[in-house]
Amino acid sequence: MYTVEFQKRGLPHAHIIIWMDPKCKFPTADEIDKLICAEIPDKEKDPEFYNIISECMIHGPCGSANPSSPCMEEGSCSKCYPKQNVNITSIDKEGYPVYRRRKDGRFIEKNSFKCDNRYVVPYNRTLSLKYHAHINVEWCNQTGSVKYLFKYVHKGNDLVGVIVEPHKKVTEEGHNNLQNENTPSSKDEIQDYFDGRYVSACEAMWRILAYPIHYRQTAVVPLTFHEEGKQPIYYREGESAQNIMDRDSLDESQFIALFELNKPDEEARKLLYEEIPSKFIWDGKEKYFFRRKTRTFAIGRINYVPLTIDDAYHLRILLNSIRGPTSFDHIKTVNGVVHKTYREACYALGLLDDVMMLLSAVLSTSHILQNENIPVLNQLIADEQKFINQTDLKKKHLEWLNMLTEEQKKLYDEIIDSVFKYKGGVFFLYGFGGTGKTFLWKVLSAAVRIRGEIMLNTASSGIASLLLEGGRTAHSRFGIPLEVHETSMCRMSRSSDLGELVQEAKLIIWDEAPMMSKYYFETLDRSLKNA
Repeated sequence: MYTVEFQKRGLPHAHIIIWMDPKCKFPTADEIDKLICAEIPDKEKDPEFYNIISECMIHGPCGSANPSSPCMEEGSCSKCYPKQNVNITSIDKEGYPVYRRRKDGRFIEKNSFKCDNRYVVPYNRTLSLKYHAHINVEWCNQTGSVKYLFKYVHKGNDLVGVIVEPHKKVTEEGHNNLQNENTPSSKDEIQDYFDGRYVSACEAMWRILAYPIHYRQTAVVPLTFHEEGKQPIYYREGESAQNIMDRDSLDESQFIALFELNKPDEEARKLLYEEIPSKFIWDGKEKYFFRRKTRTFAIGRINYVPLTIDDAYHLRILLNSIRGPTSFDHIKTVNGVVHKTYREACYALGLLDDVMMLLSAVLSTSHILQNENIPVLNQLIADEQKFINQTDLKKKHLEWLNMLTEEQKKLYDEIIDSVFKYKGGVFFLYGFGGTGKTFLWKVLSAAVRIRGEIMLNTASSGIASLLLEGGRTAHSRFGIPLEVHETSMCRMSRSSDLGELVQEAKLIIWDEAPMMSKYYFETLDRSLKNA
């Protein structure tokens, strides 16, 4: 998949993610060298390739050689150049590749500075020779990097705030008068404020000529499911209830069509629900699955359900484990026993341990338990803490502390001191992408959790929240309304489980905060003060 992005003054460039076939993957460090290189080629033996690398794939110079370079931040390169000289490619503790950069005496002179292998941007020889362009190729094999790439690919267009003001002209008497004499003296600022996209000249041309902006080769098919008798029903405005109930298609849904497909089809019964789109195509109009006739491929994605919706949540877990279900009872059947609930079936299959079983039961009945004055919050907190391996987390926390830069360590000490000495406060950390903000969040989270305390990781977007341990969107975590104004309040009361959990938290991290309107923060601030 790819997306085309436009710089304010530059030409379009693409961010591309490629998944390799299992037969063509490069799982070891030695095999990475077959695909990616970060060294200067031999000028005498390969002059054409040498010229391409010197023109397109050398970073900088920066640092002391060029302190005004755009990549410089507070005296150092934000892209961490120059890299270290290493003789063999390896994988570091975090799962990132350290490419081979031998000290072989080769260099490329730029602005009277000799750039050696430490300044080479990783490239692929075939692509560089074919396109004669800057093409940075990276080996990616860790979840964090994949999530970051998806976040970057789907981040959307730049936004610009525009205020429309009446144009003024100067009269012969030298007074400023409005062109429109009927313009009222009072301004409606809300009406005059617009959210608009910034479109550069290059992007405008690209869109006028209808060139592609996004591309995804493998289709992702959303797969719906529901509990028995709870399938969605669609009707036109004004249609009577009797007409709706008399429909022949009332019981038809994608999920029920799955049962009908599995009953006669032996091949379909070998597949999980999420694997069905790889062999069959869903006809939404006729409401049935038919077999693929071409070699095209698709990925199925089963709709997400939160843990608080007990039956549907555990039904989804079962659908990821049971092949070829033919009925609702079939899904709940384990070793010939038809269980009463999907949760019990999950437990019988070993998909839930005792702690998760208790946690899901508490969450699904929290409104009942709360009315009976049972301390649900304490149970939830205790259960959450059981999932944290304190020994491993303490060991990782020590390793991560040693990896912090001097500036990061200063911020870490100040925040942790404020948390555990009950000083309170609000901290705003700003930095460009790749400067280690998410890593600092991870270290701070570990510091709080190894002490047995509660901390909440939130983000402004769903993709960003995935990069944080236990992350949730701010809307989900605090119950912030989608549309907010000067008097909005979060949908959480002081006595609710969510309200008490927020009160128990020692630290709240909100990633990508500047993406949100000020009203979101004011809404949360009012709600916290009310609590």
